[in-house]
Amino acid sequence: MSRDTSRRYTSSETPKPQNNNRRKKAFELIIVGALGTLLGSLMFYLISSLIPAPPVEVIFPDGISVTMQSEDISEYISIQAGRIYELQNALDEKTTQYNSLRTDYNSLVGTQNQQGRVDNSTYTESDTQGSAIADNIPLATVFLNNLDYFNIEHVGRSNQWYRYGVEAWSGINDRDNLGNTHANAVKFRLHGMWEGSSILKEYFIDSNYSTFDGSYSMLFQSRDSSGRTVFIVLGDGEVIYRSDPFGSDTLPTEFSIDITNVDRLGIQVHNAELHRDNWWVAILNPRLQ
Repeated sequence: MSRDTSRRYTSSETPKPQNNNRRKKAFELIIVGALGTLLGSLMFYLISSLIPAPPVEVIFPDGISVTMQSEDISEYISIQAGRIYELQNALDEKTTQYNSLRTDYNSLVGTQNQQGRVDNSTYTESDTQGSAIADNIPLATVFLNNLDYFNIEHVGRSNQWYRYGVEAWSGINDRDNLGNTHANAVKFRLHGMWEGSSILKEYFIDSNYSTFDGSYSMLFQSRDSSGRTVFIVLGDGEVIYRSDPFGSDTLPTEFSIDITNVDRLGIQVHNAELHRDNWWVAILNPRLQ
């Protein structure tokens, strides 16, 4: 009887699976997958770099349409950003110069108002561009509409249909009867329900000025009105100027009045005829100097 020499395993000695081989194969699969992904990305990059991107249509704010490549768009944006930066710096510089000039101008005007009239020299400020003139207006010049009024008087009656008084002037919407705009004016509304109805507006100028000039006109929106107006200037309560009656058929009429030693300056408008109508008149560019 032959003896069995093959090894027998006890319950504590079970055979081990080939784990090392399996781990090795899994690792190889991961490496192959990563290399494949990297190779695919590299191929895509190479192909995309060889094939140019399609052109893009760019529409500018002024409506002009231009077809540009992507790289051209980037360069254009970079150039424009640089220009905007330069323009902003230039604007900031000019704003600083303007504010300095305006501060000096206001300071001089304030000194004038406290001490009385100054000579009619024009204030200038030198800058890198040469000589800058502040509004090209003499220092002693003031427009009446920029002063606070001293007194307003109404003569006559007013109701919801026939109103009269002083109204705000719009340098854009209000025009003289020729259709011209003016930056400065004193505007009045009149009606003809009661002949002689008038508005008086007074300013305390404390003898600081020697000349009052400007022009008067019926306004453009009243060119179909048949109203007639008389314009009167008073110095310390005395009439120093009286116009002829004017209406929509009258061209803007200039005036210039000596107001030396006048403390209270009054401008008055009143209707010269009796009829049912509303109309507007204005004293245009009422300048004191």
